[in-house]
Amino acid sequence: MSQINQFLQDLNNHSDAVKKCTRPLSHLGVTCFYYVSIKNNGDHFLLTDCPNVDEYYYQEEIYFKDPYLRHPDNYQSGFFFFDTHKKEEFDQSLAYLSRNFQICPLVGLCKKQQDSVEFFGFWGDSDKSPSFEHIYLNYSNLLKSFAIHFKQECSSILQESVAPYLSLEKLIGPDLFNSKPTSISKIDSKSLQHYLIELGFGHEVVKADSLSLRERQCIKLLLQGKSMKETAVVLNLSPRTIEHYFENIKNKFNCQYKHELFAIAEKLIELELL
Repeated sequence: MSQINQFLQDLNNHSDAVKKCTRPLSHLGVTCFYYVSIKNNGDHFLLTDCPNVDEYYYQEEIYFKDPYLRHPDNYQSGFFFFDTHKKEEFDQSLAYLSRNFQICPLVGLCKKQQDSVEFFGFWGDSDKSPSFEHIYLNYSNLLKSFAIHFKQECSSILQESVAPYLSLEKLIGPDLFNSKPTSISKIDSKSLQHYLIELGFGHEVVKADSLSLRERQCIKLLLQGKSMKETAVVLNLSPRTIEHYFENIKNKFNCQYKHELFAIAEKLIELELL
């Protein structure tokens, strides 16, 4: 079986579980959902509740025209509209999807990790879905909440050994995937801290500064939906050691419960402090 055929079969195998998780999105006018992860080494993971659309996408080799299949260094965290990266051939493919599958892209949410980038794609009915502006302006916090919910509910099938997987380097070739910026301008940490302090986020800066490298790694894995045992495996440490790190973090953050820790960690990520 070819790489793509196996990939499409895996997508179909998981689609019922994804549909169950994404059912609440219909209340926001979202009819099709995608989760995409692209790692720095070119590994590409995908889950969707619209596998029939992906069958067309891969069989017609639209990935060669897709301006979004780029190195993770090209992206920053936040919401984006699909018109951000224009490419005529890809626009033609989107028009085909709109006509034949009655779906159109509304908004994407990008989450940048240290070794990868994640996309949460929200699509709607091409005839009667709300506009990008309506979804973004009114529901952005709800979409962020859904992204967290999705990672938690589908954690068992988001494991690398389970999730549908393709190698972009083998599929597309290194030239397209590696077309990344030669240099990425990023604000230095001290300037960022001064900026945030002047905006009233001094407490958050102090909390972030108090964390060790291992504690930062633990928090990031927590936000990815990893359990204590999974975090221990990733960091090659014992569960008891991970538990000790989280106790230290709670003490530093002056919180008792996991949901409090989660909320603070999300805020630090939002402020680019982790």
